[in-house]
Amino acid sequence: MRTRDREKDHTTTVTVIRWSATALGTLFLLILVPVLLVVVFLIALRYVKPFRERVRQFNKQTLNPAVLKIAGSTRSRYGVIHHVGRRSARSYSTPVVSDPTADGFVIPLPYGKDVDWLRNVQAAGQCTITWYGNEYKVHEPELIDASTAFAMVPPLVQRTWRVLGMGKLQFLRVKRLSEKPSETPVEAMV
Repeated sequence: MRTRDREKDHTTTVTVIRWSATALGTLFLLILVPVLLVVVFLIALRYVKPFRERVRQFNKQTLNPAVLKIAGSTRSRYGVIHHVGRRSARSYSTPVVSDPTADGFVIPLPYGKDVDWLRNVQAAGQCTITWYGNEYKVHEPELIDASTAFAMVPPLVQRTWRVLGMGKLQFLRVKRLSEKPSETPVEAMV
């Protein structure tokens, strides 16, 4: 009888170990695989130009129209740049990540400076940004480096940018023409 009890205990122990190993393996895969995919995606986005162009085209044709539905609202971190085509003279709206500064906004340029909306803004010298439910007329578009941009935003935004690996990007800085809402964008965040 003791032999049967030992066999039963051994079988139970083996079952628990197998179940635990399966659960840990599954958990490991559920966490590790997505993290690895994100890392590979970010590396490819930064260093593989054809991949970056495909992602940019996908965003332009598919993701941007969906994001425009909430961008610029009080529920979204995205702003909307309203600009005029430099050749077509058509009006365009492009969702962008925009962070307020004391006198305007900084906008990361993850695809570099060769994007249509940036060329349009630079050619016109001005545009309008819808951010957090308000519209701001901005002017004096200027390309700045990451260290300059980091110094212009609050520490929480700086930490977020560092985590996202934005320390080597270029940024667009624009200045507000007027204080349309009674508070500045930085005060609206607090």
